Amino acid sequence: MLLQNLSNLLARRRSIYSVLIGIILLTLPCYVIGGIALAIAPRDRATQSSPQMTATFHVLAPSMSSSPTRAPGDLPTDFVPADVTAQPVIKDTAQSLTTPAATDIPTTVILSSPQNGQALPPVTRVMGAAMCAGFNFYKLNLWSISNDVCRPCVLPAPGDHTMVNNGLLLQWDTTGVMAGDYGLELVAVCFGTEQSPKPRVNVSIRH
Repeated sequence: MLLQNLSNLLARRRSIYSVLIGIILLTLPCYVIGGIALAIAPRDRATQSSPQMTATFHVLAPSMSSSPTRAPGDLPTDFVPADVTAQPVIKDTAQSLTTPAATDIPTTVILSSPQNGQALPPVTRVMGAAMCAGFNFYKLNLWSISNDVCRPCVLPAPGDHTMVNNGLLLQWDTTGVMAGDYGLELVAVCFGTEQSPKPRVNVSIRH
């Protein structure tokens, strides 16, 4: 009798365990689906928040709906929010200024070196100033005194289109010039007119 009762108890427990295991197995897909839904739900909420932000932004520009050809979300070019003060546009006019337009530069054409009557070394630094309103360029004329080589000769100056204020006008190699006596003249061209100090500086070249 005792064995029969024990056997019946074990049979009932087995049936209860079977029912519980069946319930767990049946509800397991629900847990899996719920976990997947929770993982996806934050992304959907983040995606749905974007249209709300755009709708709030459109309130600042009520004129957007009046243009049938404007794409949604594009601001009109003349849109200025009510709390923003438009700033004036300042254009850079530095590149539009040219030397001839400057009229406040006094005319200064000075040949300070070499000195009058100086015998020039093989390499001579020609110094002076060439400045004026409407400056175009400067040039150095070499006039022959003891020969007929130059009537005149124009010495090439690489920086002749730049005004010089008490600086180097030309690094002159005199070895390429025939020995003799010459007159050196500085000329500045301003508004197409030559400006030159008088008299010329007389120099001598001896090799």
